[in-house]
Amino acid sequence: AEAGLTNPAVQQVFEPGSVNKLVTFAAALETGTIAPDTVLSVPYSLRFADITVRDAWWHATTNFTATGVFAKSSNVGTLQIAEQIGPDTLMKYAKLFGQGELTGVELPGESPGLLPERSEWSGSTFGNLPIGQGVAITVLQMASMYQAIANDGVRIPPRIVASVTGPTGIVTPTEQPAGVRVVSPDTAEELRLMMEAVTQDGGTGTVAAIPGYRVGGKSGTAQQPDPECGGCYSNSKYWATFTGMVPADDPQYVIAVMIDQAANGAHGGTLSTPLFKDIATYLLQRNHVPPSGSQTPEQTLQVP
Repeated sequence: AEAGLTNPAVQQVFEPGSVNKLVTFAAALETGTIAPDTVLSVPYSLRFADITVRDAWWHATTNFTATGVFAKSSNVGTLQIAEQIGPDTLMKYAKLFGQGELTGVELPGESPGLLPERSEWSGSTFGNLPIGQGVAITVLQMASMYQAIANDGVRIPPRIVASVTGPTGIVTPTEQPAGVRVVSPDTAEELRLMMEAVTQDGGTGTVAAIPGYRVGGKSGTAQQPDPECGGCYSNSKYWATFTGMVPADDPQYVIAVMIDQAANGAHGGTLSTPLFKDIATYLLQRNHVPPSGSQTPEQTLQVP
């Protein structure tokens, strides 16, 4: 298809990077494996099956809270949590979030994305999926995942047509698809708070903060596959992502941003987050959304 006739939001798939850590944390919180204040001793690197996973910044072994692992986007800490929940539970929640399946949005050419079948996983697969590599989704699927958390844990399949007006003027509302319960309301509330920590001091998405409003979200950076080396990843081309919600204490909007072929390893937070903030600020002002009536509670990211 010609470039001008495609709809990248539903047709183009990409690896989401750290935005996908939502799945790992949702599964761990919902199963009671961790709490937001659970402390993990996180080294800089971790050997996982036949791969070595590192954090994006060097640090000595540090005691991060689970909220801190999420807010600072620690790959190693996320994999420590993933090891506790196990691959079967991770796969269960990836499917609950709608990965690997069509949303049914009624737009042509929609891609279901790419989620490896559980039977095809290797050890390194489980070292990649929790941090958003080795799985591919669309921008619409990415927004839908975060919509579930904004909506107290129920994912509503997106639709374009609200109603149909017949030739006689009779209006027939489109049947609303049933929601999918992904996590409990309590878990969704915990996740929204953890997302707010991302935009606070010390988090990876501080640029997303909007004065007067509570903002929550998650940034991501993922290497793109290099077609010239057969199965390896590029060191120069990336996907930069940010998905979030405003106001985080009473979500009205979920906004998903993906920037294709971000160069030179630019972190997702530095590229996609300013665009998220611009869109969110415009929507809040245009639709006269009142400022949040409270401030985000101060959250502890690391302990001695």
